[in-house]
Amino acid sequence: RAGSLGTIDKELLGFSSRARHDRILNDIVARGAIASFVAIALEKHGKLRMIAIKTLGVLSEDVSPSRGTRLQLCEDGAAQALGCTMMDCLPRLLKKNRNAYASVHFEQ
Repeated sequence: RAGSLGTIDKELLGFSSRARHDRILNDIVARGAIASFVAIALEKHGKLRMIAIKTLGVLSEDVSPSRGTRLQLCEDGAAQALGCTMMDCLPRLLKKNRNAYASVHFEQ
């Protein structure tokens, strides 16, 4: 609802899409939110974890040298969070793949 927007939200609506994007990234990096996304990715499971991983992926695409997003991702442990997520998900993916393989090859 437009009536429930805060002052900062209304202020952001006046910016171009690129300017909004830059302001949001600046806020995330400057306020230390990357560490929170890393913590969520390491400690939670399910949709919340996947949202955190997706957010870290989007943040890793930022190439602005002045913001230092990639350095902050490294310092806050984003690579470890991604690795742990992959290690947790890999056994389930392999099991699904094995089951799919078996059903295709043995049902003929």
